[in-house]
Amino acid sequence: MIKSIILLITMVLYSGMLFSQTIQGAWDLNAANIEYTYVVRDSASAEDATAVYDVTGSWPSSAAAAAGMGYTRALVEYDVGDTITVALVPLINETLLAMAGVDMNVDLNDDGTFTINEGSTYLTTSTENCSTFATVPAVADAGTWVGTPGFTHPDNANAYTMGWGISLSSVFPQFNAPDLVGGTYGVDYGVGTDMENWGMVTIDYTDADHGTPTDLEIYWEAHDGEASGLGVDYAGEFNGVMGVPVSPADTVTISNMDDYLYYYENDLWESLGWTGDEDGFSFPMLSGSGHPIDPTDPDTYEINPITGDTTAAGTVTANWGYVFDPMGSDDALFSGDEPLSPTGYFFTYNFLEAEVMFREVFHAHLAVDPNLEGALAAAADSVAFIYVDA
Repeated sequence: MIKSIILLITMVLYSGMLFSQTIQGAWDLNAANIEYTYVVRDSASAEDATAVYDVTGSWPSSAAAAAGMGYTRALVEYDVGDTITVALVPLINETLLAMAGVDMNVDLNDDGTFTINEGSTYLTTSTENCSTFATVPAVADAGTWVGTPGFTHPDNANAYTMGWGISLSSVFPQFNAPDLVGGTYGVDYGVGTDMENWGMVTIDYTDADHGTPTDLEIYWEAHDGEASGLGVDYAGEFNGVMGVPVSPADTVTISNMDDYLYYYENDLWESLGWTGDEDGFSFPMLSGSGHPIDPTDPDTYEINPITGDTTAAGTVTANWGYVFDPMGSDDALFSGDEPLSPTGYFFTYNFLEAEVMFREVFHAHLAVDPNLEGALAAAADSVAFIYVDA
């Protein structure tokens, strides 16, 4: 996991001796902008016995499927190095902090120490039952920080930025203070360099003498590993886990297929039981990719107002939905190779029942007689008996 954070804190009480570029004082947090980037890692920790790289859905439940009385399907598959998701937590003002239950007061000292005071709370994550979610525990800490010489902003003589890092903390990760004056991001510090864990601080003062601070903005990037203390076990192996309780889905593909059948495969449209529903189709289709994006048609895509990313219209995340497959393995619509075509291209109980019966009878016959045609005929006959008493 890569974690990027901007903390905005405002001084509530100043104490201590003034000197150039002081940051000393008691500070209240009034904004936090957190970005979590979850990347799939290798399974090396002793704690990884139950870890998997797939998001699966089961019917009627995961417990029933694990006991052989249901069905489990991979909905999303990941490889080592894949980015699972980028989660933004924009608590950009005091109202949003209060709604999230975050309240932090910190004493920063110019001697390189800091204290997170009793009564503070801060956002973190926890994973339970394959679901990673935000929690806001009480926090308190006595830590140390380091800094490097910085620079006065050329367009604002009251502002000063310097490299800043946490060298000891039980609440926050450890990260380094880079040389912002002589160093270059991406070369001397930042992702892909020897100093991936790094931070900086920008202080606003009442005047250009930099004697009395008024506002403080702290930014850092921290990656899981021994250097940061994030996501590692006692042996230094990665042990961070992200539970994914939802699957990509969409609410438009089934409706689009209804329209497609009506105009291009009308005989099939007439024969299926679900087409032409006057109420429409608003339920999610698992693994659906949304509308095909047409750059000239703004109704086919959406733009995330925070990230600026473009996504297909109709995409959602869901913890339930329908398995619908009108394409099969040849990537051609309704061509005849779709295994779900007997049940209207939906995965249903009848399909599951037929598939289980066919598989069990087929393998049972092969076990006593290697005649493939005989095993196939027996399996087909057993399935037919369920539905047509043949």
